Amino acid sequence: MLIDDKLLLLGIRHHGPGSAASALQALTDFKPDCLLVEGAPEAEPLLAFMDDARLVPPVAQLIYAPDDARDSVFYPFTEFSPEWQAMRFARAHGIAIRLMDLPQAHHLALARQDREAALSQTAESESESGSLPEGEVPIDTLSLSQDPLDMLASAAGFEDGERWWEFMVEQHPQQQDVFVAIADAMSALREQVEKEAGLSDREARREAWMRRTLREAQKSGYERIAVICGAWHVPALLRKVPVKDDNTLLKGLPKIKLQATWIPWTHGRISYRSGYGAGVTSPGWYAHLWQHTQAGTRSRITSGWLTKAARYLRDQHYDVPPASVIEAVRFADTLATLRQRPLPSLDEMNEAIQTLFCFGESAPLVLLQKPLLIGEKLGNVPDNIPGVPLQEDLQSTQKRLRMKVSAVDTPLDLDLRNEIGLARSTLLHQLVLLGLPWGKCVSARGGKGTFKEQWVLQWQPEFELRLIELNLWGNTVSSACQHFVAQEIANTTELASVAHWIDRLLLADLPGTITQAIERLQVLSAVSGDIEQLMRALPRLINITRYGDVRGTHSAALLHVVEGFCARIMIGLVHYSRHIDEAEAAAHTSQMQALSDALKLLACDDYLNDWWQCLQTLAAQEDTQPLIRGCCYRLLLNAAIISSDEVERALRLALSSAQAPLQAAQWIEGLLAGSGLLLVHDDRLWSVLNHYVCSLDEARFLVLLPLLRRSFANFSTGERSQLLVKSRALTQIATTGSDQNFNYEGAIRALPLLYQMIGHSLPETGSETALTGTGEGVQ
Repeated sequence: MLIDDKLLLLGIRHHGPGSAASALQALTDFKPDCLLVEGAPEAEPLLAFMDDARLVPPVAQLIYAPDDARDSVFYPFTEFSPEWQAMRFARAHGIAIRLMDLPQAHHLALARQDREAALSQTAESESESGSLPEGEVPIDTLSLSQDPLDMLASAAGFEDGERWWEFMVEQHPQQQDVFVAIADAMSALREQVEKEAGLSDREARREAWMRRTLREAQKSGYERIAVICGAWHVPALLRKVPVKDDNTLLKGLPKIKLQATWIPWTHGRISYRSGYGAGVTSPGWYAHLWQHTQAGTRSRITSGWLTKAARYLRDQHYDVPPASVIEAVRFADTLATLRQRPLPSLDEMNEAIQTLFCFGESAPLVLLQKPLLIGEKLGNVPDNIPGVPLQEDLQSTQKRLRMKVSAVDTPLDLDLRNEIGLARSTLLHQLVLLGLPWGKCVSARGGKGTFKEQWVLQWQPEFELRLIELNLWGNTVSSACQHFVAQEIANTTELASVAHWIDRLLLADLPGTITQAIERLQVLSAVSGDIEQLMRALPRLINITRYGDVRGTHSAALLHVVEGFCARIMIGLVHYSRHIDEAEAAAHTSQMQALSDALKLLACDDYLNDWWQCLQTLAAQEDTQPLIRGCCYRLLLNAAIISSDEVERALRLALSSAQAPLQAAQWIEGLLAGSGLLLVHDDRLWSVLNHYVCSLDEARFLVLLPLLRRSFANFSTGERSQLLVKSRALTQIATTGSDQNFNYEGAIRALPLLYQMIGHSLPETGSETALTGTGEGVQ
């Protein structure tokens, strides 16, 4: 709004295309010689880069503390941001630009003091869920607890502030009258808010600094000053406040040293509430409005948007004919007219898409969320702009290790016995821990030896943005990884997850964090009585103690943890397994198999003897799930703890007529789980199982068939083929003999079912040929 011929106040909404268009028109008419913009003064040196064509929005100003990157803040800009367009206008016309918000040097210094005070008071609960990610300033210190636009929207009967602002401003850019109306509305709203809740100290300091900056610009001799700021602050700049009062508010503020740089941004992160604490939920839609506004084709907004939506849905294999697009445009325009809107809003667009493209279904609209409503645009910054410390550290490390960045898959073989190979491996594993998978490890700890690793490297553009985000955790890859993983481990409540972190930390060579992880493991294990959790964690811990020294790391500290886990598992396993129900039995047997393999890898006789004793006790318990008992017999037989005679007797007992068919099938599944070699090489077990299946009546057989098929389906193709050959051979031996009691006709009738059980189709030559192995039929 024009105060007089020397001052123009433009209250805008951050990232609003209508505000941007109206602000540009107002600046063109006003012709200022100084532009004041709501923003951090530390970023003023970055404005010179706006003349570089390689600086393409969306981008953001990153302001951070070099000594502690946790203290940082982002100021994002899009092509349709009023501040961006106003500053580009000023740069093009030689107009002086000043950023007028309270310096982040004071903001972040105050936040650091609050954080340190909170840590000192609640050191014992540092890892509680209320803790913030390192470097984040609490949102309620950045903005009001409620968006003032939401308050106005509620009074006007709109769903939220974004819909209200779009209807009032974005759909029809206006002249300065719109800024006068916005200022009046905000003045009334602020009066009510300040009366009920008062103004926060932070907001009061910000607005005091804005008034100070405005006074300094006026004293500097500028005759026509334009101010671009959030609409909420316009009444504060209009208010006559004594200079002494503002100076009192700003006196004695703490200060820290900061640096600033440009970074690429994305539309998907425009909703991130940082810097001035504002964002939009539909940047793709706003970008569409801005493009047509600048091109002078606002009449094509509806058709252009619906055409894009139809194209994306066709890419997802939805049939959207051109006729439906035409009808959707008419439908959206009609809805807007009925609702007395100058143009269809996003609501009308979505209703048209759902009705005519999706036949009334709302689910397909989700497919448009990311590519259309949000957009996937990634900004770009010139190469000569200084990067954040984490970027610079990674680049220097890549150069030192002679690792080239490429956008195509690049294989990399590493020998961990060489210093450079170990350093490269460590870097790649650290980046993976940080969620930046530059490389994918396709082979390690096996093949040619545990000192070999094979990687495939491919650099993705979004990694640059990820590095900026990770800079909050540290200025180097190593320190960022330590802080990031330490926070993740502190929030982990499962033993297996902590064990997984320890394994990965050994590969990433982070001994300090490993110590924290082991301490966390001990804390969790001390209070955990869940045997299943202990069983899930122990195999990985044993694996670490076995392979940790290959990389020059020390895993001896884990040995006493392993000892404690083993003792607790041996004591509680039998009792715990008795209470496993049928639904949990399969997962429990998998854990038993993994633990058995791990204990054999550990090669400690005491632990193994205790383990075999536990399995023998479990196998003898009749109140344990049959699947678990069958698994116990298999593990004991594989380890030669019991003989095949004992397994045969147990199998006969499990398959006796007194046993329910389902329990018998589960016992067989546990015995044969994962491998059919037991039946291939042991004729007696084969004979017992074969006799049992042949003795079943039709009703019992049909009940068992799905379970038996499931057991045989898990066998490898080679194992099933061997079982088929064995079945043919034994049948042929039987048919060539003179056993008059064998029912050959019954065998021929049963043969199709036997083929079906093992997952093979019956040969085209017929049942008789399959039975005898010849083309002459039954002998």
